[in-house]
Amino acid sequence: MNFWDRVNNLLDEKGITKKELAEKVKIDPSTISKGSKENRMPAADKAVFIAQFLGTTVEYLVTGKNSVRQEINDLYKHATIIKKLDNIPQEIRPSIELMISDLSDKYSSNK
Repeated sequence: MNFWDRVNNLLDEKGITKKELAEKVKIDPSTISKGSKENRMPAADKAVFIAQFLGTTVEYLVTGKNSVRQEINDLYKHATIIKKLDNIPQEIRPSIELMISDLSDKYSSNK
């Protein structure tokens, strides 16, 4: 798996189009297509913008591995979400748990 494969996977997971990515990081949409086909990395500054937009690191996009720092950031984000879920009234929690379970099943079966 290469840089653009990882970008495409993250785009799919987040429901973001290549066109939206291109607009947000100010690159030509053909750069994504050409990069994928020719296995060419974008310029370093564009790689940084792409990683930031996708909520990951350049290291992950290049190597497929998360740094310890990224893993800590991910854990912090998860802990923040869990704290917010604790504030949800007890009577609507089963509906939210079912929704999370359905989403989890959907995305785990796509991998």
